Amino acid sequence: MPEDPDIAVTNDFLTLSGCFAAEGSIGGRVGATSQAFFTFGGGEEHLAERIRRIVCEMGISTSVRSRPERNTWEAIVHCAPFAGMCAHLFGRGAQNKRLPHWMLTLPKTRQAILLRALWECDGYVGSVGGYPRATYVTVSPTLAYQVHQLLLRQGIAATLARRQPAQANRKVVYNISVTGTNALRRFAKVLDLPMNLPDAGRERAGKLALDDRYLYLPVLSANTLPYTGPVHNLEVASAGTYVSSLAVVHNCIVNGPGEMADADYGYVGKAGGLITLYRKKEPIKTVPQEQGVTELIGLIKSDGMWKEPGQAAESLNDSQSLVAEEKAHSGSH
Repeated sequence: MPEDPDIAVTNDFLTLSGCFAAEGSIGGRVGATSQAFFTFGGGEEHLAERIRRIVCEMGISTSVRSRPERNTWEAIVHCAPFAGMCAHLFGRGAQNKRLPHWMLTLPKTRQAILLRALWECDGYVGSVGGYPRATYVTVSPTLAYQVHQLLLRQGIAATLARRQPAQANRKVVYNISVTGTNALRRFAKVLDLPMNLPDAGRERAGKLALDDRYLYLPVLSANTLPYTGPVHNLEVASAGTYVSSLAVVHNCIVNGPGEMADADYGYVGKAGGLITLYRKKEPIKTVPQEQGVTELIGLIKSDGMWKEPGQAAESLNDSQSLVAEEKAHSGSH
């Protein structure tokens, strides 16, 4: 472990880590730690005993107790340095829980062990409304994002939603859900958790899609906003749809002159993989679609209107400077 080379990152340690991130807490005043607690549900004595075994094998005193009045089982680690390590690695307080960054770069087989422990402690596997799902709930936004990223790395498409409780005194919760049948099959296989999945005829199509590079999400809404000013069409040659930082740009080809009536130049799609170049509303020529960008640039250059990217920026700066000078001059009179 980077923080302590004497501690090996074994499968048991990853199980311990997942359980503490999900159910762990620290005893002792702020700035000092004395004990680490792992708190499980009334029917989860086996999880408390698992923690006791793992920590005892590390040579650290641990006890297990039942709390019938709270319907819980607790594994208590009686070691201040161990409690301090947990606070350092995973945070203190439910809203501040996190995984150390190096756990997000472990091999996928090791991360699957971590995910399984998280789900066994704080997750749900079952059905809602007759449809199967796997859900993880936390009040920590950082841990929620990390769990979502770990699932995606395993090839498991999942949603991440923020829920504001109706009661003002309740904490915001974050739900990570796996609902598509193919994603659930992958989930059950990777985490080695049993699931009752529907027959082929009752499969639920997922709303998400995942490949080696991207998670594809459905469009939830499309809104029109009032705007007056220049419109810039960002396009990568030969690719109207592309990805930038935290954004996806999708440009379908213009379907008719009316869609580009206010543009100085552009092209409109036609049948048979062709496009027609326009200067304002005047059709100029029809060419194959793959030649559209090259022909459009050629048309703008032939009209003497083309500016290289650097020149365009300089022209914009010059015009802004001129406007500023004019304002300053008019203000001096």
